[in-house]
Amino acid sequence: MKFRYLMLCVLTIMMLMSGAAGETARTPVVEFYIDHYVGHVGYETTVVLRCRTPEWISKDDNTFELRNQYGMVLAVSRWHNPGSNMTMRFTVQESFLGGNELSLWWNGVDVTKKHAWAAYSDLSVKRVTSLAPQTPAIALTIVCGDGDLQDVERILAVLEKHGVKCTFFLIGDWMESHVAESRLIVAGGHEIASHGYHHINMTKADYRNIRLNITLMNERCEELLGVRPRLFRAPYSATNEKVTALVRAEGMEEIQWSVDSQDWADKYSRHPEQIVQRLTDGVTAVSGSVVQFHVDGYNTEKILDDVIPYYRDVCGMAVVTVGELLSLSGRDLPPIADPCPTDD
Repeated sequence: MKFRYLMLCVLTIMMLMSGAAGETARTPVVEFYIDHYVGHVGYETTVVLRCRTPEWISKDDNTFELRNQYGMVLAVSRWHNPGSNMTMRFTVQESFLGGNELSLWWNGVDVTKKHAWAAYSDLSVKRVTSLAPQTPAIALTIVCGDGDLQDVERILAVLEKHGVKCTFFLIGDWMESHVAESRLIVAGGHEIASHGYHHINMTKADYRNIRLNITLMNERCEELLGVRPRLFRAPYSATNEKVTALVRAEGMEEIQWSVDSQDWADKYSRHPEQIVQRLTDGVTAVSGSVVQFHVDGYNTEKILDDVIPYYRDVCGMAVVTVGELLSLSGRDLPPIADPCPTDD
């Protein structure tokens, strides 16, 4: 009698375990039709999904939730015909801002085969070209895409002479081949910003290459320099809404410039005084301006040596980094989202 009872218990447990296994096996397998999205606050966006096991979705139990990595529910929808794609449409909320790792949930279970990535931005927040600091200040930026050790050393010497810190926008290709120069900039206490890993027109690149150009530069900066850039300037200053959204999804702000020194122009190669005259005319560069120079520009260190004391002593403006100018203007940086792998 005890043996029969014991066998009955064993069979009951096995049936329960078999039933649980069968239930797990019948969890739907869902894929995103595309694995990347860009959207903007206040605008409707669309996410499309397909089910690899439509027969496992019953007619009475087909409500799904689109969530991000923080567990926030972005949209809820019924999958009326699991044999066809499901389209989820929703208006992007301010709480969705930044990078979102998307997944689809069914009955409290993540049924997504591979998560997608969405970059949500607020178009009402303009890219930075100039700012309005509470106290007079101007930001100097230096692009590093060419140039050698002597160029860097001369510019750093001038900045140190005047006790000034500025923002260096590094291109990844240059940084990789000029690690020593890049580390000198960091050691000088200057702000490191990103000009992209490759100097490409990002408005002509696809989603994956745009994002890779941003994230790879950040990763290499951390590895080589111990710094994660929070500011970004698009190569050629060529940008659009997609680029801006992807930049901000990485916790960065897109920084343009309001004044270009044109130290790159051949016509000024023997006339740096003309650049100085234009930059100190009292109209071109004013408080809140973001001024662009180049590490390999013509006579850049001589121009800086003239304009810095003019801005500070004549105009009464503090010469600061872009990050400091943002702070003086009450402008916050986008939040850094939880890590999400880049597309393969």
